[in-house]
Amino acid sequence: GEPAPGFPPGALFSKLEGPRLDASGRTLFYGTATGGGVCSLTDQAVFRQHGAGLQIVVREGDLAPGTAGARFSKLAFGSTNPPALGLNGAGALTFTTRLIGGDVCDCNGDGVIENDTALYREAGGALQFLARADGQVPGQVAGLKFDLLVGQPLIAENGTIVFFAVFKGTGVTFANGTGILTAAPGGPLSLVVRQGQPLPGLPDGTTLGTFAAAAIST
Repeated sequence: GEPAPGFPPGALFSKLEGPRLDASGRTLFYGTATGGGVCSLTDQAVFRQHGAGLQIVVREGDLAPGTAGARFSKLAFGSTNPPALGLNGAGALTFTTRLIGGDVCDCNGDGVIENDTALYREAGGALQFLARADGQVPGQVAGLKFDLLVGQPLIAENGTIVFFAVFKGTGVTFANGTGILTAAPGGPLSLVVRQGQPLPGLPDGTTLGTFAAAAIST
């Protein structure tokens, strides 16, 4: 019911979700608004507590960096996929999001939109593109692509991002289709561990089976 800062006059908060806190007690959250001329494509934003008020970090309808005209959509996926904001003690942010328009497409004509999910981090006050569904996995064999970017990315106190992904494409089977990737501050993503790889210190032929999402220390 309160005015949503950064939205057109008359836009009021209608839903608040996914709050995170940094070490200084500042909050970051998803806010949805109604009124003021907003619609389902522009009614949601990520807000950060700043000074005595709130500021928008990213809003639905904004152009998505690293794409050809795609825009942010459905920043908070909703109850079936928990809000995916990663925040560390210093307030550094990483998040996954949906995309719409521009180069979002059914790229192989199978009736499924392949590239409408992406991973971003905030760096120097700007958003940095890191990964996108249907995009090449950095540093890996050509044609190994991201299929799904899963859940909430994590960000360590030193700014390193950690996230879990499902792969598709070149050489992917049910036995090697998931992995964990990291990105140091300002650096590109790199694959740390992948399902199916040999496990050091165990008998020859022992490989990594299924695993869950990663955790980080403080």
